[in-house]
Amino acid sequence: MTPVSAMAALDPKKGAPCRPTTECDTGKPLPKAAQRPSVVIPDVAGAALCPPGTTRRHAASGSGGAGLRPAKAGAGERCQAARVVSLAERWTSVRLDDIEQIPVVDGKLLWRPVRRTLDIGAFGINAYVAPDAGDDVVEEHTEQALGHEEVYVVLAGRATFTLDDEALDAPAGTVVFVRDPDVKRYARAQEAGTAVLAIGGPRGQAYEPSPWEDFFAAERHRTAGDYDAYAAELADALERRPDHPATLYNLACAQALAGRPDEAVEHLRRALELRPELAENARSDEDLAPLRDLPGWPLAES
Repeated sequence: MTPVSAMAALDPKKGAPCRPTTECDTGKPLPKAAQRPSVVIPDVAGAALCPPGTTRRHAASGSGGAGLRPAKAGAGERCQAARVVSLAERWTSVRLDDIEQIPVVDGKLLWRPVRRTLDIGAFGINAYVAPDAGDDVVEEHTEQALGHEEVYVVLAGRATFTLDDEALDAPAGTVVFVRDPDVKRYARAQEAGTAVLAIGGPRGQAYEPSPWEDFFAAERHRTAGDYDAYAAELADALERRPDHPATLYNLACAQALAGRPDEAVEHLRRALELRPELAENARSDEDLAPLRDLPGWPLAES
């Protein structure tokens, strides 16, 4: 399933085109219980402060969300470690409020990475929260790129869903099933604190986590200013998904930041070959500024 309209390359909601993170979680499977009936992983005392940063979106191209980089937490925002309760190795529970909240889509959405936190592999599932009335709680997007069916559950507050040209009032307790991946969907909070759980996957096919999760996971290195690690993690993602346009694009950005212009130009050129519409992003992307005066810049005026 894809996060949502900037979803030119992939989607962030459940697990899409580029979307980013100052993640406190490691992305690793959660510790498993040993020989006890239960184990509790407590919250980090006081919760560490996340570094300040700005919202970023990259490689957005078309619907299906595949090009957003996760937004960075603002100064003073708390990065909470989720409190996970597990019984033996058979089930796990977690409070949504204990899952780290990550700003995405130019800061318009607050994303709680449920799938990554619980290491779910059978389907995509993520939660979104709107701090204020009028905020986005589901970004405008389609699921064309991945062909996912989606279910949205309004957990708290009230939202107005727009499904193609139709509007739906959705108070808490409403379940919205979008069967057709081509339907353009969007939801705006009508009350502060509106929360929506998004669940999805392809009908009749095995689910695979969406590539946008790779971009989010790598963002923590960007936030820390460790651009070599940022590029290395995205390079690993590219090995898993060779020739994925949004991954190539984000890797090019990371390599440009890391002072590796030749590699960056090569990966950017390939991304544009596979998805020419990314050229619009590349022309204005601040991360790619160091490349624009190079002889190999793929968008040089003829």
